[in-house]
Amino acid sequence: MPPKPAPGKKGADEVDLSDVASLPPLNSVNFTVIFGAFFSQATREKVQKYLNDHISQERVKTLTRDEIITYGKSKQLILEPGQAQTLPADDPRAKMTEADQVAKAAIERLFELQVGARRTKKERLAKAEEEAKAAGNAQPLVIDADLLDAIFNIVDFPQTKEEAIAFAKLNGTLNLVLEVGQRFRDLQPDDEDELIE
Repeated sequence: MPPKPAPGKKGADEVDLSDVASLPPLNSVNFTVIFGAFFSQATREKVQKYLNDHISQERVKTLTRDEIITYGKSKQLILEPGQAQTLPADDPRAKMTEADQVAKAAIERLFELQVGARRTKKERLAKAEEEAKAAGNAQPLVIDADLLDAIFNIVDFPQTKEEAIAFAKLNGTLNLVLEVGQRFRDLQPDDEDELIE
């Protein structure tokens, strides 16, 4: 008999959702950074590297477009070109556009990440309660509901208007959208080192 998987895991890549009802609610934010006009690919890569280096990986969970597509293909949410014609007529995936498929994969992957964050929160709360009992504190644990439990950075998604609409139709929310671009800075008279003579 094979060993039982750890709590939260079903098998190879399956996430066990049997305990979702017992998990505490999650206060989270989803955000994306849209890279606007850049004069070179190298500049865009520098900005992306800066963001990756300065975003706390412990507090901010990153979900990239490549991860969404890989997840969608593994769950057969994203179909290969021409595969939709081989599906039965009553299969809902046959009528989905590519944007709908990617949005569905993003929603399901985000849900799995949120379940993991909720499990972490439950463990953190249980540990805090145990520490309070060990310290002899008889008062109930007070949790600040305004604090964020998780922040999800969705990289390179959505890329098109169709993907954004499909994501919204599935109740996907981007709480913050940042647009980063590049422009030439106007020279000021006190920028002596930058003045061209």
